[in-house]
Amino acid sequence: MALKGDLTSVGLADVFQMLALNQKVGILSIFDADHWRALYFDRRGVTLYYNEHVFLDRLLDGLMQRGQLVGENLDVFRRENSGDPIATVESMLGAGVLAEELFLDGFREQMEEDVYDLFLWENVHWEFHEGVDELEGREGVINENFFLSPDSLVMEAARRLDEWAFLREQVPGPLEIYEPDPSIDAGTVSELDDFSLSVLDFVDGRRNVARIIEMSGVTPFHVYKGLSQLVTEGLILPVPDTSLLDMANSCIGEGRVEDGIYLLEKAIQNQVGLPDAYLMAAQGYETQDEYAKAVYHYKLYSNACVEEYEWGLAEGTLSHCVDLLPTDLDVRERWLRVLAQMESPPIDPMEVGRKLIDIFLDLDETDRARQVLETLLQVAPEDIELKKSLVTIHSKAGDQKRVMELYESIAQDLVQQKDPIGAVRYLQKILMLDRTRKDISDRVKQLYVMDERYRSRRRSVALAFAGIFCFGAIGVLFYLYEQHVQSVFRTLDPETFIAERNYDGAIKLYRDFQREYPLSLISGEIDVAIAGIEAKKQEYVAEKKRLAADRRKAAKRNRTLYRRIYAQYEAMSSVGGLDRRIDLERAIDLLEEVAELIEKAGEPQDFNFRKEKEIEAALRDQRNYLVQARSLREKLGAALAAGNFEDARQIAIRMHEEYPHANNTHKTLVPMQFCSQPSGAELWSKGVQLVDDTGKVVRTPAYVQVPYEEVVRFELRMDGYEPLEIATTGKAKSPRRVVLPVRPERVIPLGEEVVTGVAVGQELGVVGLKEGRLLAFSMKDGQAKFRLRLPGLDEVQGTPLVNKDQAVFATSGGLLCALNLKDGKSSWTAQVPGGVQTRILKMSGGAVVGTGSGELRYYSLRDGEPIWTVPVGGAALLPPLSFQDRVWVANREGQLLCVAEDDGEIVDRWELPQGLHQGPILLPESKCAYLLSDGRVQSYSLRERRVLWEKKFDTYGGRGHLLFAQGWLFVADRKGVVYRIDPGKGAIELERALLDPLDGASFASDQRIYVGTQGEDRGPRIVALRVPDLEICWSYSLGKRRGAKAELQGRSVLAEIDGKVHVLR
Repeated sequence: MALKGDLTSVGLADVFQMLALNQKVGILSIFDADHWRALYFDRRGVTLYYNEHVFLDRLLDGLMQRGQLVGENLDVFRRENSGDPIATVESMLGAGVLAEELFLDGFREQMEEDVYDLFLWENVHWEFHEGVDELEGREGVINENFFLSPDSLVMEAARRLDEWAFLREQVPGPLEIYEPDPSIDAGTVSELDDFSLSVLDFVDGRRNVARIIEMSGVTPFHVYKGLSQLVTEGLILPVPDTSLLDMANSCIGEGRVEDGIYLLEKAIQNQVGLPDAYLMAAQGYETQDEYAKAVYHYKLYSNACVEEYEWGLAEGTLSHCVDLLPTDLDVRERWLRVLAQMESPPIDPMEVGRKLIDIFLDLDETDRARQVLETLLQVAPEDIELKKSLVTIHSKAGDQKRVMELYESIAQDLVQQKDPIGAVRYLQKILMLDRTRKDISDRVKQLYVMDERYRSRRRSVALAFAGIFCFGAIGVLFYLYEQHVQSVFRTLDPETFIAERNYDGAIKLYRDFQREYPLSLISGEIDVAIAGIEAKKQEYVAEKKRLAADRRKAAKRNRTLYRRIYAQYEAMSSVGGLDRRIDLERAIDLLEEVAELIEKAGEPQDFNFRKEKEIEAALRDQRNYLVQARSLREKLGAALAAGNFEDARQIAIRMHEEYPHANNTHKTLVPMQFCSQPSGAELWSKGVQLVDDTGKVVRTPAYVQVPYEEVVRFELRMDGYEPLEIATTGKAKSPRRVVLPVRPERVIPLGEEVVTGVAVGQELGVVGLKEGRLLAFSMKDGQAKFRLRLPGLDEVQGTPLVNKDQAVFATSGGLLCALNLKDGKSSWTAQVPGGVQTRILKMSGGAVVGTGSGELRYYSLRDGEPIWTVPVGGAALLPPLSFQDRVWVANREGQLLCVAEDDGEIVDRWELPQGLHQGPILLPESKCAYLLSDGRVQSYSLRERRVLWEKKFDTYGGRGHLLFAQGWLFVADRKGVVYRIDPGKGAIELERALLDPLDGASFASDQRIYVGTQGEDRGPRIVALRVPDLEICWSYSLGKRRGAKAELQGRSVLAEIDGKVHVLR
C-alpha cells in the first residue's frame, strides 16, 4: 500500500528523512493539478525520475543560454538528429563540441536544482510507491550514476527556504512586472555579476516574473534571487499601475501578445482599468486560441456590464462565449439570466432554457436544472407545464415548501380556467404534504361547493325544460322516486368502513348506490360525502407516510452519524507511518458506537454496511492488537532488566513498527549503541553527562535509550579530541559508529590563503601564498619572518623544500629558486626548461625535479647549477624517489628508470604497463609495486622483469592510493575501504571500511597511514589508521573548502585550513 499525504501538514524534508531513515526503496511522486515530478530513493541516496528527452532538451537550452554552447552548433546537431535530444548529446560529445566534464556538471546541477525546486512547491500532494523503479503512465528513467545525499539535500533546501521567505518579500509573486530605473548610470550596472546582468537583460517593463523564468531557462529560486538583488540595489522598479493598460496595448500592437496579456493580468489583479482590462485580456487570449481563459475574462466583463444594466453588451459578450466554448454550461446559464432580464431579447429565452434543462437532466444536475426553470418561470409565470416540471425537480431535491407554493399556484391558474375539480386535486396534494394547512382544507370545501352549485344550475335548467313537457305525471313519479332514494340513502352507514380505515370500502358503498340510482338528484351529496372520505383517506395516507418518513429520518440520522463516526475512525487509521500517536482505545470506542448506531438504524443497508466494513472483526482484531502490544511491552521490560540491550532494541523497534497505535508506544524508548574510535568517550546530552543506574559515567561503547522518531542530539567528549555531536533517532542503524576528531597540538594563524603545502625547518615554516608570494613564518606563533613577491604573474608552485637555512621552491614560470631563511634574500635562481612538474626531491648533494618536457634534472643546492639531465621519455612524470643513492622515476607510459645520483648515468630501465597512476614503491628483494589508472595493483620483479602478482581494486576516476609502511602494502579505494596486502603473495590480509568515500591525498609514516576522505559535510577530512591492524585512531576535518591540503612533515601532520596551519601529532 502506497504512502500518501500533502505538504501542507507534513514538510518535504520530513518525508525525505522518513524514507532515508527507513531505507525505503521506491518512487516518491509530488504533484498537484498542473505539476508532477518524481524522485527515486534507494540505499545509495536519492535521484530524479525524469523524462530523458525533456530533461536533456532543457539541459542543452540552459547551456546555450549561459553561453556554454553556441546556438548555431546546437541547431545544426538537432537538425542532423531529427530533434532527438539523446542522439544530439551523443553526437556533440563525439564531435568534441560539448565537453564531457561540462555536460556532466550541467547534468548534476540541473538535477539538483530540480530537487531543490520541489521544496518550494506549495499546496501539493505526495505519494510513495514502494519497491518500484518505474510508474505506469509516467515515462521516466533513473540514472544510476547520479545519486544525491538526502541529508545534504535537506540541509541546502532548508537554507533556500529561509532565503525564499526573504526573496518573496522583495518579489511578491510571479505576476510582478519591473522596469529598469532610468536614473541608474552604466558604471553601477557594470559592477553587477554575470547572472544579475543576465536577469537584468530580461527586465523591460513588460515581462512579468513568470515570463522571465520561462525565457531564461533558470529555476524560479535563482530568478527571484537575481530580481531581489536588483530591487534591493534600486536598479529596477515596479511598473506603475497607471501604465499597465498603455503598455499592454503597445505590446499587443508589436505582436508581443503573451507579454501584453501578462500586463493585463497584473492590471486586473490590482483592480486597474476595469472592466476594459477584462475585455482586452479576453481578446488577447482568444487570439492565442486559449478559449477557456478567454471565456473566463469575458464572463468577468459581462458581470461588469450587468452591474451597469448594460444588458445588450452583456448578452452579446455571453453569446460570443457560447460560440467560442459551447461546452461551458455556466456561460449558457449566465446568457439565459441576461436574456430573461431583457425587454426584447434577440433570441427566445424559452428555447435556450429548454435546451439547457435537457442537458442538465442528462447530466443528473437537478439543482442547476431547477435554477433554469425558476429563471424561465420569471419569463412565463402562467405556464402550468413549466410549474409541473419545477414540481418534479423540487420534489427530488426535497424542497417541500417550494413544491406546495407551486401546487397552490397551479390550482389558482386552474380556477381561473374554470376547472375547480382540477384545482382540488393539487390542493389535496398540499394537504398530503402538510396536514396543518387549514386554509387549504377550507379552500377545497369552497371549490366543491362552487362545483356543486354549477352542476345544480345545469340540472335545474334541464328540469325546467322537462317540466314544461311532462310536469304532471313525470313530476309525481320522479318525486316518489326521489323520496325512495332519500330513504335508502339515509340507511347507508360508511362509518363502519371508516373506523376500520377501509376508506375504499366506504367510497365503493356510495359508488354502488350511485350506479343503482343514477337518476337521483342526491348525486351532489354523494360526491360531497365521497370527497370527505377521500380527504380522510388522504389524511390517513399522509399520516402513514409521515410516520414512515420519521422512521426513515431517524434511521438516516443514525446512519449519517455512524458514517461520520466511522469516517473519524478511518481517518485515525489511515495516517500510517506519518503519525504514530493514535489513541487506539478511542478508535475502539468509535467502532463500538458505530455498531450501536447500526442496530438503532436497523435497515438492511445498515447491516450490509456492518458486514462490508467488517465492524465486528475490526473490533476483535484491535482488542487482540492491544493485548499483543502489552505482551511485547512486558518482554521489553524483562530484556532491559536482564541487560540484554540488543534484544530489547529489537523488541522496541518491533513495537513501533508492528504496534505503533498502541497506548504509549510512541513514548517507548529504543536502546541505541554508540561506538567511537578510539573507545572510552563520555556521552553528554543537553549539557549533562550521562551516567548509568549506579552513577557510573557512561563511556563508549554503550547503549543509550532514545526516542524512536524524534531526533535527539548527543555529544561525545574525550581528552585530546574535539567534542563530536551526533544526531540520531531510535530507528536509525545501530550501532552508531563514529571517529572522534583529534584536537590539534596547535593552530598557527597565517591570515592569508595558502596555495601550497607547508615546508618545515627547525623553527620556521615556508609556504606559498596567492598572487605569487612566499611566506616564511615561525612555527610557534605564526609570526611572519619575511614575505617575498615574485615578479610579474609568476606563482609559487608545489610544496617548497627546506634544506637547513635554505628554502628551495619552483614557480609557474619555470624557475627553481633558493632563499636564505635568515635574511630572506635570494641565494640563486635556475631556469628549468619545460617547467617543474614534480615535487622537489632532496638528495645528498642537490635536488632532483621532473620537468614538463619529460626530463629528470639534478641541481646543486649550493649555487643552483645543473649537474646532470636525463631524458625519461614522457611528459607525464610521476614523483621521483630516492633509494640507495639512486633516483627512481617513472612516467605514466610505464617507463621506469634507475639513475645514479653522482653522474646521472641510467643504471637500468624497465618497461612497466602503461597508465601508471601512483608509484612505483620499492620493495625488498628487488621488487616494486605500483597502482595503475584502471585500479590494478601489480607487484613487479626488477630482477626477473615480470609481474609477480596482480590485484584489482575500485579506483574509478583515479580515486585511489597505494601506500607502504612496516613491510605491508596498503590500498585505499574510492569508496573509503583500506586493504592491507602481503607484498610477497598479493593476498589481502585485512580490510577496514571508513565512514566516508575517498577524497584528497593519502600518505604514510612508520606507525600510521593517513587517508583523505570526503566528510558528511562534503568537505575534505583526514583519517589516521594504526599500522598494522588498521584501527582508526582519529579523524580531522579540513573545513568545507575544496582543495585544503594536509601532508606529513617529520612526526607531524600539517593541515592548511582557511589561512591557518593546524599541527596534528
